[in-house]
Amino acid sequence: MILVVLLSVGLYFAIGPGTSTTSNGNGSPSPTPIGSVFSVALPEPLTCTSNLVTLHACVAAGDASYEVQVETSTIIFVEVLFQVQYGNGTIFQNDGIGSIALVDSSGVAAAYSAISAHAGLGMSSNWAHYGSGYSTVSTIAPAALSILIDLGQTSPAPGLYLVASGTNGCSGTTTPMLLN
Repeated sequence: MILVVLLSVGLYFAIGPGTSTTSNGNGSPSPTPIGSVFSVALPEPLTCTSNLVTLHACVAAGDASYEVQVETSTIIFVEVLFQVQYGNGTIFQNDGIGSIALVDSSGVAAAYSAISAHAGLGMSSNWAHYGSGYSTVSTIAPAALSILIDLGQTSPAPGLYLVASGTNGCSGTTTPMLLN
């Protein structure tokens, strides 16, 4: 995994785009490394609002949250799972119900998964719910969707990182990206 920081309009973090596969030399397709096919901007901290709760973008008004804009992507919804970790790789244990969502520019959830209190803020399977017009094969469109992470608590926790794991055609994990 390669950490790439570009200076243009802002700072960006490459965590990799793609649905294509490559040959492993014996004619069988090999999964595409997720770090090569998906990138996001640096996170923006925010507080979940009642409007975002109504749109299924987060769980509870007042919760500490982060929004991470998708910058480049050719992957589809089922090719990635997200989790929030500490620097040592252990998954962050959310105090209350948290969530991870893909949201459009108006804050409406294209896909989301609520995560039970104390379950660990990470997706163990593909998205639990899809918004109108979205499904497992929808593309995570760059600049059209962002990742919204609800920590399940009102105060931010220091030293948290976002990690994307490839699945269903993508493999590996991205370089952890510091959320705060």
